[in-house]
Amino acid sequence: GFVCLRNGTWLNDDVIYFRASGEVKDLQTGETLEPEEYAETIADAESFLQISDLMLEHNLTKHWQTGTDD
Repeated sequence: GFVCLRNGTWLNDDVIYFRASGEVKDLQTGETLEPEEYAETIADAESFLQISDLMLEHNLTKHWQTGTDD
């Protein structure tokens, strides 16, 4: 699985990334890992947050809830 929080922190089944500090930690061992190894996932999470921001900014959830194009 994958969960991205509003503050940019994300986690999957193996690691957690703390956006504020830029740290990646192994969920099993707590070991700090190299963020460069997760650059693609970090970029994906940033994209998800940008899309979420746009959806909120343009009130797109209203369209899904009502089924209208207003």
